[in-house]
Amino acid sequence: MNFHFRHLLPCLVLFTLFCQKVQAQRNFIQGVIVTSEGDSISGLIDYQNWFKNPDEIYFKRTADGEIISFNSFDLNSFAVDDEVYVSALTDIELSPFRTEELNENSALNFESKRIFLQTVIDGKKSLYHYKDGNGKDHFYIKMDGEYTLLRHKRYLKNKQIQEIKTYQGQLGYYLTGCTSIESKIKNLRFGKRYFENLFVSYYKCTGDKIDFRKETERIKSSFGLLAGLSVSSVSFESGSFINAVSITDFSSSVNASFGVYMESQFSRQLGKWSLQNELFFSSYDLSGQAATYNSTTFTTIRYDSQIGYSYIKLNNMLRYTYRNQGFVLYLNAGISNGMAITETNSQHKEITLINSTRTEDLEAVPNARKYEQGLLFGIGTRFNKYSIEARIERGNGMWSGTGVKSRSTRLFLLLGYSL
Repeated sequence: MNFHFRHLLPCLVLFTLFCQKVQAQRNFIQGVIVTSEGDSISGLIDYQNWFKNPDEIYFKRTADGEIISFNSFDLNSFAVDDEVYVSALTDIELSPFRTEELNENSALNFESKRIFLQTVIDGKKSLYHYKDGNGKDHFYIKMDGEYTLLRHKRYLKNKQIQEIKTYQGQLGYYLTGCTSIESKIKNLRFGKRYFENLFVSYYKCTGDKIDFRKETERIKSSFGLLAGLSVSSVSFESGSFINAVSITDFSSSVNASFGVYMESQFSRQLGKWSLQNELFFSSYDLSGQAATYNSTTFTTIRYDSQIGYSYIKLNNMLRYTYRNQGFVLYLNAGISNGMAITETNSQHKEITLINSTRTEDLEAVPNARKYEQGLLFGIGTRFNKYSIEARIERGNGMWSGTGVKSRSTRLFLLLGYSL
């Protein structure tokens, strides 16, 4: 594929720098902190809908008050939005957890650390969650005033993945008095959703009241329509092999484009990150002329080429959304995969030798490729159900042979409507 990534690199660098900058955006909302001395103080907490448990938080008593940072040594707990965090000196397990990083060491590797645990369920029997800086999940129960880690580890044995499931026995001992959940515990998988459902079943069985529950957030999806204009161009580069299209300056083409989309918003982080998947139609119709003269044979060849394609495309993009007091700005970066559904690919060749002229009609691009891939980058804004976006797409065109490289460029101005 001839993506010519260097042309999109500045845009991708700006995308990364922009996301890093706006990650630090403040979002102070009403909350409560409880200090290590037990004092409860109402004020404003910089709430980031944390994907990983925070090491510290920022707090101020009033809107124009001084910003103070607190860590897990300074506070007993804090509550903001619909989330409650408690400070705990407890164990975390440091073993690798990603499949590609697993090894044959089956020993658990503990480190004692003071951290903020997010309360998942609070009541007679409580469940807590901690996602560390590497993205590893840890779960805790509270027994005799102590926060106890539910032990789990994945490792390799004879190149097969094995699991230490001590957490099943711990939960069996912890959630006593309800025989109906015993089979669930024996087959319980490790994960927030599975633990949460188990505790809910326990409370239904015992009839006890759940004092607080933070339900696991799900991916939110929305659907919409896109329509607008595209300005398309195609260029060809050749080495030693000269083809008529490589010396032809093709005109640009302005066409209508439209499609449907599904945006899937990741949980946590205030909905900043999402996936934009689109079924999209775009087309172009280009023409160009070129001429060559051979002084040895006194031959002039004139080329009149027509190239046009209509594509159905599947676009997949990662989206970062910045929100500030009703203003919304978003950036997209991703890939496109298109299949041509209509094709114009013709070339009229006029060969003149002194006073003799003959013509040929053939394909402008021999054995043209119907499948095109590309890179996408876009920037847009949204207001209520409407959006407007400027987008660039760089594709690998339709040349499938050797000796010539094709490149397509499309600029879009798109209006969107969320259903």
